[in-house]
Amino acid sequence: MSIVPASFNSTLPCLSFLNRIPAMNLYYLPKSQAERKAKPKSTVTILWFFLSIAVSAIALFSFLQPYWYIEGRTQNAIGIYTFCVRAIQDQFLCGKFGKDVKLNGILRTVHWTFGAGSVLMLFTACLTLINLFLRSEGWVSKKFVNISVVFQIIAVILLLIGLALVPAGLESKFFHHFCSKTKQCHMGWTYMMAVTGTALAIFCPILAKYTNAPSFVTESIDD
Repeated sequence: MSIVPASFNSTLPCLSFLNRIPAMNLYYLPKSQAERKAKPKSTVTILWFFLSIAVSAIALFSFLQPYWYIEGRTQNAIGIYTFCVRAIQDQFLCGKFGKDVKLNGILRTVHWTFGAGSVLMLFTACLTLINLFLRSEGWVSKKFVNISVVFQIIAVILLLIGLALVPAGLESKFFHHFCSKTKQCHMGWTYMMAVTGTALAIFCPILAKYTNAPSFVTESIDD
């Protein structure tokens, strides 16, 4: 299909080269054929991107919150990165674990495993964002998808290990300092949020396997 009228070819021969440019031919195709040629990203790819963003946000938010364990009487809240304890005049003193207050034993393991899984999940979310702007038939997009799948599987494993060790932390000596009795400490809402986010994270590498995600799908168009 010529995009330059024949009358122009005789008067302006320099414009005839436009007919050889595929992108220009696509632009001047009939509407039905142009819609067949150019297609948006697949629904699965977009869903994979938003799910990865949501899961990484939930994981990082849960990691930073102190309400993993809550002491029933004083409402002391102990997390894997921060804590809030009741101080003088019913005021709460909040801070993060570091040089002055250190995590020990199982909680330290939870800190590193769940934290590493959260950061790795955020990294894969960035990869899914970049993948939205790549053409699916290119090898670069396939590499991004494959790398994202591997990293997301590792991230999910780290998150699951961290969550599995959290209940065991109630039996550690660390809690005898913050809880008057171990039985008075229970799991907080942050732990439940982390469990929900990790459950959703399991679907991320599964969705990635079904992403063809074409920006432009090459189809044969009859002249």
